[in-house]
Amino acid sequence: MAIGLVHLFEAGLLLMNAAAILNEKRFLKKYGLDTAVATENLGPKNQVATFLHAMRTFMRYPLVAMNVLVIIYEMNSGDALRKRHNAVNIALVDLFLSGAVDREELFQGFE
Repeated sequence: MAIGLVHLFEAGLLLMNAAAILNEKRFLKKYGLDTAVATENLGPKNQVATFLHAMRTFMRYPLVAMNVLVIIYEMNSGDALRKRHNAVNIALVDLFLSGAVDREELFQGFE
């Protein structure tokens, strides 16, 4: 299966969701990422803290909107299971039509 732009967008959205739900008091405080200090020269730890704070505050409503769009897209486009099921059906029909498998062998496990 190829990785398309939609899959890359969904992966980025999942990472943003993961960053947005981290709890300041229970999780981030252990690593010193609970407070973001706005200074000019930010160290790596303070940059991560600032990014996580921005994800929780500024991206809350855009994340909800993007999640809704992805859910609507997935509901309209169908799921991978249905696509795999169709591919198996096509393969079985090809085997039957080519004469490699007769009818009894094809439906042997469905009795």
